[in-house]
Amino acid sequence: MKSLFKTVFVITGFAVITRILGFIFRIYLSRTLGTEMLGLYQVSLSVFMVLLTIITSGLPLVISKLSAKFFVKKDSESEAKLISASLIISIVSSLILIGLVLIFKNLFSLLFTDDRCYPILVVMLPAVLFSGVYSVFIFFLWGNSNYFGFCVIELF
Repeated sequence: MKSLFKTVFVITGFAVITRILGFIFRIYLSRTLGTEMLGLYQVSLSVFMVLLTIITSGLPLVISKLSAKFFVKKDSESEAKLISASLIISIVSSLILIGLVLIFKNLFSLLFTDDRCYPILVVMLPAVLFSGVYSVFIFFLWGNSNYFGFCVIELF
């Protein structure tokens, strides 16, 4: 029971810190970009979040379940194979998705009412790749009950 309270306390504490930092960052963005550019950023961010959902939707759950299973069995070889396979799947699918956004520029431009939104989306595309890789490691830590490591990485 003590471990449960400690885990909840650690995760909640880091979540609060992360939210506060996100709030401060949004204040910084609004003052730096101005209202018009912030609006364009928000529209581009909506499309970006859909792309991010496609990349990080099913794989993290599988990784955390399998890594927990391998962790309990102390099967480090299977853990390594899981991470390798997950990284390959994540990187390849991210690159395919990024390629589709770049190839079908006209189609994605139709999603925006302002022509300045597509270039903003293109600038954010590398984060799709990095988020895919990040999700592999973060949910591996989650599956191994390394909640402190998970929270520290989530904060950064």
